[in-house]
Amino acid sequence: MTTLFRRARLLGENTLLYVLLTFTALFMMLPFIWMLSTSFKSQAEIFVRPPVLVSPNMSLDGYRYIVDLGVVRALLNTFVVSGSFTAISLFFCTLGGFGFAKYRFPGQGLLFAFLLGTMIIPVPLRRPWKIASESSALDNLSGGRLILGLGAGAVWMGWQGFPDEVTGTKARAEMLDETIDILTLLYQRKQFDFAGKHYHLKLTLVDEQHYPPKPVQQPRIPLWVPGIWPYKKSMRRILKCDGLLPEKRDSEGKPADVTPQDMSEMKAYIDANRTLTTPFDIIKEGQTGGFDRAQAQDKLFPWVEAGATWWIEGLWMNSTEEIKARIKQGPPPLYV
Repeated sequence: MTTLFRRARLLGENTLLYVLLTFTALFMMLPFIWMLSTSFKSQAEIFVRPPVLVSPNMSLDGYRYIVDLGVVRALLNTFVVSGSFTAISLFFCTLGGFGFAKYRFPGQGLLFAFLLGTMIIPVPLRRPWKIASESSALDNLSGGRLILGLGAGAVWMGWQGFPDEVTGTKARAEMLDETIDILTLLYQRKQFDFAGKHYHLKLTLVDEQHYPPKPVQQPRIPLWVPGIWPYKKSMRRILKCDGLLPEKRDSEGKPADVTPQDMSEMKAYIDANRTLTTPFDIIKEGQTGGFDRAQAQDKLFPWVEAGATWWIEGLWMNSTEEIKARIKQGPPPLYV
């Protein structure tokens, strides 16, 4: 009897659930049904009060009008272009996704991280919570392989065309500091309040269900940030991040090339002052296109010994064909 009672109760609950879902689906379809019905009405019937769902004088005049305007040809072109692009993208993305999902090969994790590693995001142009939401979604989709690069933004790269944006060096640095703190908290998906100079959050007033998704990587997605040597304020910012993109200024405050000795000193500073226990990377950018193994070793070993853990091929000024050729060449033939 107990088993029969449970089955009957379960059947009743399921029936009620499906009835509710059916009514919900019909309710969600109403706007589409209304649009379809309206397309057969005359202009006078569209604005009649009270509204009529089905016109007693259904007409195809609206469809004839858009055909005469040439909309059908425009729609056909749109479907051809967007459909072709979607089909090609799906084909090649499916091949790549299948390879990552079904096969295990040396350097798979590194390659996937390379594919998903972001360029440095100019923080003053993006709200911290938008960065958190989008980066968390990417981290979940990639299974925890995202690396997030953050910076104060290169004002000289056209910011003068947007006078409403913050261009002051001090203000942009402050916004970067606050963004790092806010992202660290948002990635925990817990309620908190934040009162900064540039950003203010009252998330204790918001239900946690509306927070960005929690990233796979915990306690947060790795944050890589430029650090300017020997500016201590810039280096202190690095101490609360997970990766260093080294830069340098000379005695006159002008940009200078970072040397292995500079990197070694920066690493010593970080080792002596960083209190976080999460892994830390030091990233060096340069060019090794066309190098053989011996040349690559001569180029990269000094940086490895100085503490570099990542090498980024700098192709900022190269042509598209040069970039393609460098990608086909593969990573530098370095074996430590």
